Amino acid sequence: MNHVGKEAFVTALSDSNLQLEVMKREPPFIEAAISHTIKVETYEQSLVSQATLVADQDEGRTECRPRNVYAVMDKQELNDNVALQRCV
Repeated sequence: MNHVGKEAFVTALSDSNLQLEVMKREPPFIEAAISHTIKVETYEQSLVSQATLVADQDEGRTECRPRNVYAVMDKQELNDNVALQRCV
């Protein structure tokens, strides 16, 4: 039964190269097939991201823009935080 699930999972993958990569690994059960598939997709996405970064640098867009994240609190949240800090 487990073999059927694993084979169905591999067959359902939309990318034939990904199917081949998973089949070459010969996972013994479906969880291993899923885990390997996630790893391969993550590696591929990482390579795509790196290629995009290199392409941007080749086009002269090498500047790094800082990305700041700001928290926004309303007055009630601010008062609650101050009161909590006083308690501690």
